Amino acid sequence: MMAAQIPARVGDPATEVAVITGGASGFGLALADQCARRGMRVALLDIDHDRAAAEAEALAARHGVAVRAVGMDASSSASVDAAAATVADRYGRADLVVSNVGVQLFGAVERLTDREWQWVLDVNVVGAARTARAFLPLLRSAPNGRLAFTTSSSVLDPASRLGVYQAGKFAVWGLAETLRLELTDQVAVSVIFPSGMLSRHLESSSAVQPAELRRPIGAPADFEAMAASNPEMVQAPIPPEQAASNVVDEVLTGTRYIITHGDLDAAVRERSTLLHDAAQRARSRTSTTESTPHQSPNHRDRSLRADTPAPNNPKATNMDDYEAIRQLKARYFRTMDTKDWSGMRALFTDDVVIDTTESGGSTVTGADEFLTFLTAALDGVVTVHHGHTPEIELTSPTTARGIWAMEDNLRWPDGTELRGYGHYHESYRKVGDRWLIANQKLTRLRMDSTAPQTHS
Repeated sequence: MMAAQIPARVGDPATEVAVITGGASGFGLALADQCARRGMRVALLDIDHDRAAAEAEALAARHGVAVRAVGMDASSSASVDAAAATVADRYGRADLVVSNVGVQLFGAVERLTDREWQWVLDVNVVGAARTARAFLPLLRSAPNGRLAFTTSSSVLDPASRLGVYQAGKFAVWGLAETLRLELTDQVAVSVIFPSGMLSRHLESSSAVQPAELRRPIGAPADFEAMAASNPEMVQAPIPPEQAASNVVDEVLTGTRYIITHGDLDAAVRERSTLLHDAAQRARSRTSTTESTPHQSPNHRDRSLRADTPAPNNPKATNMDDYEAIRQLKARYFRTMDTKDWSGMRALFTDDVVIDTTESGGSTVTGADEFLTFLTAALDGVVTVHHGHTPEIELTSPTTARGIWAMEDNLRWPDGTELRGYGHYHESYRKVGDRWLIANQKLTRLRMDSTAPQTHS
């Protein structure tokens, strides 16, 4: 199937690329749609290449961005490596990779066979590792690489008859935590916990089930046992489009943990409380003053290590927050001047307020609304922005404010040039583990305008 004709502007290599595995249907497709809606180029990776190709053509036509379908079998290293090579050849980059492949198989643990365990874990766990391994070179070279893994809310609040599926999703969570440590300061790693959705998950799992393992993905007794053990799991599933819309901004900002929907507060709190109690009991059994003869220093309580900030040391935590806000503002200037609109969108809260009334502009509420205004206002305009000498104040663990001295230079296609000086007055909000701009007001000290030269 031929891809739709795409305007030349979306082929700009500065436009971010989102790679979604399991992208031909369900949550993967819905997330791809959200990325395309924000101007990102997209690669839909799926074992069902025909369906992926049809959806890629539809996304391209709907959003006017480049979308490529790539066949990929997560159970094959050769196939995953070939998919990464295709993305590199087609786009030359990957800024966001969402490892979203997963097959489902119900059954009591005592009845699951070795081959059934091997099939599910090979696709769901090893497939996720294959995907990360294949795309890490592209992610490391991206200006703002993000890697997200789709697990399941069932690892936060499990149910019976999901033993092999839940074990695999716990393993993917562990994989993500390991990669976060290995990729510190290189690639942001997120874990997505989707709750119940109205999708083709059971159908698509059955379609790829090996012939020698052929049986119903789930029997009526399995569904009844699951619902009886965790009634909330089967209540009010939502369309994948709604789930993706709920979390796409957190995915794009690289938030550490992301839950699509549902009330999991009690389940998470109960487990956290029990783990905390267990940790306190373990600590009471461990000497905090010196290592026993059979211990190495690395086995001591972390709070005693000189190179680890103490949990109750606000200065250590604050310095990380100050630097994160400086990095946020640096990305703001860069994405504006390079016209990286999808990257810039990820820097704001959804309800951000931008006030430029004191410099002759207007007030715009909402990140999407501001980006719509900005892309039109700066179409064809070459901009250079510099920020200096920030005054940053943390007002709470999740809020801050700052003032930045600024200088900007704008040049229009007709030669008109504006050089301005002033200040950004901003407030920030911490969402997950990322600081975002929640409010911005631009004040001017001086503006110098140069009219285009005319020749008689």
